[in-house]
Amino acid sequence: MQHKGLNEEQVGVTSLLFVPARMIGTMGSYSQLTEEQRYQIYEDCKQGLSQTDIGKNIGVNKSTISRELKRNSGLRGYRPRQAHQLAENRKTNCSPSRIICHHWKRVEEISTGRLEP
Repeated sequence: MQHKGLNEEQVGVTSLLFVPARMIGTMGSYSQLTEEQRYQIYEDCKQGLSQTDIGKNIGVNKSTISRELKRNSGLRGYRPRQAHQLAENRKTNCSPSRIICHHWKRVEEISTGRLEP
């Protein structure tokens, strides 16, 4: 497909500009919970702490705690070793990203005005 006035790289980047503004600048800030954090979640739950307090204790948002407990609790409640194994299994079975890092960086540059399209 021909686009007037745009080179191949710019066409690839401009076709990605449908990304919601809330997503710009968030790539790279995500990190998965460690096994140690999962054990801390377990201990804090046993002590009866709220999800907000647990999140503050391990340095993540309360929604991360909520999601962790929802995804990784079984019939016997939340178990950190099992939770970590489930998360590892999901990580190895996931599909690769359809947008490569190079394109995310270009979208970020264009959206923040540091680079012209």
